[in-house]
Parts: sequence; structure tokens; C-alpha cells
Amino acid sequence: MSLYEEIKRAVWHEMGHLCIDIIKPTHHIDYAVKEFCIKYRQRRDDLPSWGGFVKMLPSIKYLEIPKDSSFMAYSLMSLCGGCIFETRHLGGDLKDCFGQDLKSVGSGDWRAYKGIVSTSSRIHPYFRGNKEVFQFIEFDYVKLVQDEILKLTYFFKELEKIVNKISSEIEKDFSSKGKPSPYSLLIDNEKLEKLITEAAEISEKYGFTETISALRERFMEEYESFIEKYKDPKPESD
Repeated sequence: MSLYEEIKRAVWHEMGHLCIDIIKPTHHIDYAVKEFCIKYRQRRDDLPSWGGFVKMLPSIKYLEIPKDSSFMAYSLMSLCGGCIFETRHLGGDLKDCFGQDLKSVGSGDWRAYKGIVSTSSRIHPYFRGNKEVFQFIEFDYVKLVQDEILKLTYFFKELEKIVNKISSEIEKDFSSKGKPSPYSLLIDNEKLEKLITEAAEISEKYGFTETISALRERFMEEYESFIEKYKDPKPESD
């Protein structure tokens, strides 16, 4: 893979997080994306040298996330969103990116996703050992999010223009500095606001915002129905 394609892979991944995270303040006004970063560190293993992160503040502990079904929906979608965007760009199976294998690019996102799911059992102990609940949260919901997002062909076509621009800027900056390791390019403040505005306009125009909102509602309905169904076990009939 060329330098440009390595950078582009990382940008697509972080855009997957960003595009979902910038919708979250619609329902959670105290939260906002503060940084978008693409970074490089030369590695000696099989993992890509290029990566990044999207920082949303304020931070929130795992224990708090499952207490709010809306916030939990956004958090889960964002965590798998990076690999959904990346896999769409590169091809291949989502589990090769979003999985427990430490060699998977999204293994950290996957572990965070699992952490939220596990924490939900602490908040709702009646979920423990319940296959119906965890089949939906851990597997069916990820598949649903992926399927619905991948339908948005025109959204991705327009978003690629932004991805290509960022990737080209990073490649030029990285090369001009002699390809240092470590290296990072941070987008924040006014540049970040511009990026968020551009992404939000595309998201709204081509159905991504509507899709994420519908997926949020679907998760809330299912999650809250599980709470209602299992929090007060019905007595067994004679």
C-alpha cells in the first residue's frame, strides 16, 4: 500500500467516528468534538503505522453510558463506525478490523464496545446470561448499523472529496518534514469547525444524519424493551 493509501485508510477510519460523533450533540448538547488527529509511528509488527483519534469532551466513564439508552446508542455506533467506513473503503470483512485480535486496527474500539456491553450488566444485572439481550447488542446491532450505513452511496461519494483533501495535505506535510516518526497532524479550533460543518452538510443532504437518528431510535426501543421485559421477572405459573 502506498503512503497516500495508508494515510487515506486512517482518515477514512477516523471520519467514521467523526461523522457519528458530530450528530451526538443533537440529543446531548453538553458534548462536542474537540480534536481530529491523524498520526504516524513506525512499527515493527503487522499493524498499520498510521492511525488517529477523534476526541469528544467531556469524557464519560463506562459505568455512566448504559444509564442513558440514547448516549449508549451513539457510543456504540461511533465505536464500530470507524471500521465500517474503513472496511467500505478497503473491502474485506468487518471483523478483520473490528475484532478482538490485537492485530486488528479496530481492536481498541472493539474492546471499548465490549466494555460498554459488559458494564450494562452491572447497571442491569438481570441482563446477565441473557442471550437475547447480548445477541442484539453485540452482534445484531453492529450488523444493522453496517447494513444501513453502507446503503448511502452518494454520502460516501461526497465524503471522499473531504477524505482525499485531508489525505493529500497530510502526505505533503509529512513528506516535507522528512517523514518523521512519531508524526501527527491535529485538526482543531477553526479548522475543525470547518471540517465539522462540511461533514455535517453532506451528512444532512445525503441521508446519513437521518440514518443515524433512526438507528439511535431502534437501539433505544430494543434496549428499553429489554429493561422492561427482564427487570421484574414474572412468577412462574403452576
